[in-house]
Amino acid sequence: NNAFLAVVSQNNVLAIAIIVVYGDKGYYHFSGSTDNARKTNANYFLQWKVIKELKKRGIKYFFC
Repeated sequence: NNAFLAVVSQNNVLAIAIIVVYGDKGYYHFSGSTDNARKTNANYFLQWKVIKELKKRGIKYFFC
């Protein structure tokens, strides 16, 4: 039930996140981003993707 999400642009990975899911809780375990991700705010977009994915899975709480 854990999640691995990434933001990809033009076949380049800009940011990644590993989310550990336990019960009804999601924990932002690890993330990474490139210089281009910081320039384009891809890491903020990734956070939004994580929230939407956890909500879709019925996860009630998200800790980051």
